[in-house]
Amino acid sequence: MWNASLISIRMKNLSVLGLALFSLAALVQAQEPTKEQLQGLEQLLAKAELEDANAEFDDGIEGTRRSWNPVSWFKNKLKNKCQCEATKCDCCFKLKLFDNTACLTAEQLVAEKAVQIVFKLDEKELVNKKFTTERNDQVCGGVPTLPFLKFCFTQQSEEEADASITSCSSVDFRVGGTVGAVLQFRCLEFKDGKVSFGGYKEVEKEKALVIKVKNPFRAAVALYRKSLGKQ
Repeated sequence: MWNASLISIRMKNLSVLGLALFSLAALVQAQEPTKEQLQGLEQLLAKAELEDANAEFDDGIEGTRRSWNPVSWFKNKLKNKCQCEATKCDCCFKLKLFDNTACLTAEQLVAEKAVQIVFKLDEKELVNKKFTTERNDQVCGGVPTLPFLKFCFTQQSEEEADASITSCSSVDFRVGGTVGAVLQFRCLEFKDGKVSFGGYKEVEKEKALVIKVKNPFRAAVALYRKSLGKQ
């Protein structure tokens, strides 16, 4: 038998989700979202929690689920690896959340005590910047394929006791000033003129990327794609 408090919690969750879907539908169907619509979405995100998501199997909330194609999965599995060679590492991931490919390239510039970072969504370059390894830095901008969002890319570096440098990349996606999703890439190790993933030249994708997302954000992305005729 259902507990009254449990029913109340479930009804509250359903009403919040319903409000989210209603507000988001109005947002994504507008050619130019109003300030009030964006503020409404931001308020929903502020109340939501970040939850773990799987890059390859992130099907979204109920009602936006896509079928799983084993052939596509196997092809992605073969190519979605992170690899390092000498002073350069490359990582590409098929992000189901955005239905695109995210690629991160990091190259150590030894003489300059810096790392050159290139971050792309599909072929659209969001970041191409030289980050010093002597302090943390951040760059923000708009997301071309999702115009109601902005991103902030953060590079954090720290010198270790053995004189090696650990450098970590992350990118969060925001509505206004509120974070809706975070991509955390596996940290790199710069040591003896070479770069690696903690001593490994190659790692599987699932060990190289952590994704966290809020449900209203997931819904916003899915509805926006649907409004463009994409599934």
